[in-house]
Amino acid sequence: ASQTIAGYLLPGWLIALRAQSGIDSHPHVRAVNSHEVIAQVHAGEVDLGFIESFEQPDGLQQRIIGQDELVVVVAPEHEWAGREHISIETLAATPLVVREEGSGTRQVLETLLAQSHPNLKLAEPAAEFSAVMSVRNAVAAGMGPSVMSMVTVGDDLAAGRLVRVAVAGMQFRRPFTAIWREEQPLGTMANTLVSLAAQALGNAEQ
Repeated sequence: ASQTIAGYLLPGWLIALRAQSGIDSHPHVRAVNSHEVIAQVHAGEVDLGFIESFEQPDGLQQRIIGQDELVVVVAPEHEWAGREHISIETLAATPLVVREEGSGTRQVLETLLAQSHPNLKLAEPAAEFSAVMSVRNAVAAGMGPSVMSMVTVGDDLAAGRLVRVAVAGMQFRRPFTAIWREEQPLGTMANTLVSLAAQALGNAEQ
């Protein structure tokens, strides 16, 4: 699973799966970025993957299980913290704390910016990390703004460790998607896990 899902959502889904099935299962979870999830599912290294990007990989079955919102966050002392909003031009021109290439969060930000403002390019990052927690800590320490999943920063916003900053005229949303190989249908447990995940994210009708 991609890191946001693996770290913040999947444990709850697995607990629900164990409770519903009555089976004391022992899942093995790999937390990587969305690009690597797709590669591992394609290679048959894992039976089921969860990604958080816009990618629609060829040769794989997929089911959108929910939606996520990305938000701009800064440390409470940052100059943006007192603003009602910033412009998309300001966001693009500012060095951000970002995830590594291949992460769903970074890919979604770059894709949405290219679609809405094709003449804008993101500035060189202030810092690049391969772990969500590292990005959160860097932003809270004042290294720079970031665009992060609401799933990962909700507690920080509530506690005042981070401050959300609106971007005028822009919303950043992305799908959470389950993927598996076309030639290998999901087993009962995996299929139930996907359904429980969709139910937890309010997308059970999919």
